[in-house]
Amino acid sequence: MNPRINTIRRTNRTRGIANLYILLLMPVLLGFASLGVDYARVQLTKSKLQDAADSAARAAASAIPSDPTAATALAIQYAGAFSVHGTAVQLLAGEVDYGTWNTTSRTFTKLTGFGAYSANAVRVTISRTAAKGNATSLQFARYIGISSIDTTVSAIAMLSGGTSVAINVPSSSDPYLAGMPPGSTASVDDVAPQNSPAQATSMAIVPGAEMSFATTGTVKNGPSYPMSQPTGNLSWTLSHLTGNENGISNVTMPIDCLLGVFLGPDQPNLTPAPAALDFSTAASRDYTSLKPLLKQPFYIGSGLNSHGQVQRFVVPAGATRLYLATMDGFEWNNDGGAFNSTVTTPRMIRIVK
Repeated sequence: MNPRINTIRRTNRTRGIANLYILLLMPVLLGFASLGVDYARVQLTKSKLQDAADSAARAAASAIPSDPTAATALAIQYAGAFSVHGTAVQLLAGEVDYGTWNTTSRTFTKLTGFGAYSANAVRVTISRTAAKGNATSLQFARYIGISSIDTTVSAIAMLSGGTSVAINVPSSSDPYLAGMPPGSTASVDDVAPQNSPAQATSMAIVPGAEMSFATTGTVKNGPSYPMSQPTGNLSWTLSHLTGNENGISNVTMPIDCLLGVFLGPDQPNLTPAPAALDFSTAASRDYTSLKPLLKQPFYIGSGLNSHGQVQRFVVPAGATRLYLATMDGFEWNNDGGAFNSTVTTPRMIRIVK
């Protein structure tokens, strides 16, 4: 037989087998193409929908709790300002939920009916699904029987702040009794609750939120001493005589000034005290923003710095309670006078989930 003919036959046979392999591998190759191109398309869809959901949730939160109907209209409007693959994002009224957000458990509880008027959070869910007729179409996966995929995202925005609460702070308020049960002692001979500090009980303490203080009144650290303004006696700075106590850290600041301390939900003496802060100099008290830790007494004074700017205090992570007190070295029980402090939390909207 002609060797040339045999070679041609072997070549044709090899080409046939190669073509067969290509045909068999085609679904696999298309699958890989789908993983690349189509995956990127789906991720882009999710990203754009998430931006729309975040924007819609923030917009709706700005109108709660007074008007859920207007809040829903805002959510739909803001979502519709975004587009995905050339089509405006579609948000339905039924995809906007009102409820409460628990910052400790990080859970959303839906409210219905008139309950929506007491909501502090909005949950927006945006989807592109086959049921809606706008599922994300796939370019390569259709060759293996998958022409589209459903995509759903959600965002929860919480509204906090925007409230002012007046708190009376007796001069006998010992910060080292904050969060301690009746009968607890501190600072030589102070006892709870007679010398416990004043707690801000009628306002939400939200970690990461800011608050400010405006204070009037005068106090004195003993019967024979002069009265001082909320900034304290600036010529006399001191620390707590017994240092850290009941899990609350020592601090240095002007006597008779207004101070605060944040606590979590637990009794403070169950864990060690944090590092002490020092407000003994004018520069150390002249901040615009302060971020104290839990169980770390901090200087408030008048609530204004030397430039007349309102000072901001950031609520630390884990905080659930705020206490206000006056500064002394020991024995708050014989101090006189009182401060009246108005605590204000600015209105704040943030995405929590």
